[in-house]
Amino acid sequence: APTAAPTAAPTAAPTAAPTAAPTATPAKPDFACGGFTIPNEMKAYTTYTLKSTVINSGPGYAYNIDVAWYVDGNYKETDVIPSLGPGSSWTVTYSWRALPQYHTVEIRINPSRSIIEHNSNYGNNNCSVSVFVSNN
Repeated sequence: APTAAPTAAPTAAPTAAPTAAPTATPAKPDFACGGFTIPNEMKAYTTYTLKSTVINSGPGYAYNIDVAWYVDGNYKETDVIPSLGPGSSWTVTYSWRALPQYHTVEIRINPSRSIIEHNSNYGNNNCSVSVFVSNN
């Protein structure tokens, strides 16, 4: 009796390898110094409240932002901004007992760079102002 010719078993169509779904990159903040508010005239041995504005010009939120104060290149203290949304600003303050002569007052925002910023240049994170304190 004749035998039937063998037939090939059907094979499944190859499937594409799974691809990971793209993940959105979280928006990052971008800090800048908005300048200082300092008395026009300062007298020696008087305590003044110095102020500076920190701006978040980036599209993301930031939390626990360190802002370090320096006078004449010497570290004085760190303020911590609890949170700062996109387009927001915050005023930091430092209580300083002025000594006679010219001084440079500086803030450094995110000095450790522990917060990754939108513009990783970090060039606008520091600002300073020169002040003169009279002896009379």
